[in-house]
Amino acid sequence: NQIRDQSLTRIKSNIELLVATHGGKKVVVLPHSMGVQYFLHFMKWVETPAPRGGGGGPDWCAKHIKAIMNIGAPFLGSPKSIALHFSIEVRDIAALRAQAPGLLDKDVLGLQTFKHLMRMFRTWDATFSMIPKGGETIWGGLDWSPETETVNNSAKKGTDNSTRNTGGNGNICDTKGVNYGRLISFSKDWAETHSSKIERVDFKHVAKDDKLTNSSNCDIWLEYHEMGNRAIKAVADHKVYTAGSILDLLHYVAPKLMARGASHFSYGIADDLDDPKYDQYKYWSNPLE
Repeated sequence: NQIRDQSLTRIKSNIELLVATHGGKKVVVLPHSMGVQYFLHFMKWVETPAPRGGGGGPDWCAKHIKAIMNIGAPFLGSPKSIALHFSIEVRDIAALRAQAPGLLDKDVLGLQTFKHLMRMFRTWDATFSMIPKGGETIWGGLDWSPETETVNNSAKKGTDNSTRNTGGNGNICDTKGVNYGRLISFSKDWAETHSSKIERVDFKHVAKDDKLTNSSNCDIWLEYHEMGNRAIKAVADHKVYTAGSILDLLHYVAPKLMARGASHFSYGIADDLDDPKYDQYKYWSNPLE
């Protein structure tokens, strides 16, 4: 965005103009959703010396920003972004289907709406900033997650949240046996079965040599279409995926797209923040690095 339309430079100029035209009063910034990560990147960029950064100096943020109030901040990414990349069957799509049944299955201007949305999202590299960060340390593994610890602690206090939660509509939802660290499960059984009883296929070494033919009549032929039947079966036979193995899955399904994403975003946890490598811009939007 900075190279294409100087977006970071324009944010810097707008903030400086606001401060200058309001008697030196600092601004209050309200980033929303993915904009929260973008503004984290901006704050590092603006104080980094030119030409790599905005050249504002090490105290630019302190001089110009009074406060930041983040709205819907996905600091550590969002699990729903995974579904966005593979099928776009996220909660927003489900809500749209409920409000306007059939809309996504209609042809608009010669485009099958749902398939067009899927192709469109798969070409937006910026959506990779929403992939969960921190791996299993933050999001949990096959048999544990931070939510599980919270639920168990609540149960010990007698609140009985270990098996039931009350939704906003008053319905009681049974959550016994749910492993929240499993971000993708290919069946309800695999979502609840203990990891010691799950036999999984290592999909990473399965060749994608039985590619499907392009029968979609679309001009956009993406890496996702290169997945043949053998590769798709191997992915499904892995059965469950955590925040750690999700990255392996994305690298397997769309290696070129992930290579572009990995050059701009990171998903790990810093071992040593004094390491010079963390001065690279790919780490600027990750609060863990």
